[in-house]
Amino acid sequence: MTVGGISVATSALKFNFKSTGKDNIKVLGTLTGLKDYVPADQQVSFTLNNSAYSVTLNAKGVSSGDKTQTFALVGKLVNGAYSTDSAKFTASLVNKDLLASLSDLGFVNADVLKPGAQITLPFFISINGKSYTASVQMIYTAKQGVAGAAAIKKK
Repeated sequence: MTVGGISVATSALKFNFKSTGKDNIKVLGTLTGLKDYVPADQQVSFTLNNSAYSVTLNAKGVSSGDKTQTFALVGKLVNGAYSTDSAKFTASLVNKDLLASLSDLGFVNADVLKPGAQITLPFFISINGKSYTASVQMIYTAKQGVAGAAAIKKK
């Protein structure tokens, strides 16, 4: 899926219904329009549904500091700037409480049996003065009181 210069290749979401603050998500893909972008000390924000997270990149395009919310851009850097138009990205949230902010989409603490529920996750990135938007199609399954998981819908 490519929308506005973003292509999401894979995404995995895991809820832990037994322990609060133990949910995780990782989104991987490609961003375009990054030629000559210098990542050092630049802020990137990414939003899942209505919850925004901000990080600061280092000279290699990797966030530093808070390990519970990370972002990385991987591409060819020349003299501290991306020399190609596109770069691969990874956005991750680890040990967060994600259920409350995503439940209105259909991610719920209930029994959701296979084949699972199809849910669209709105995902936004703001970087270098540009906004990228994707609607990530996921398949969600869950066991009430235990765990829930979603992955990108296979085509």
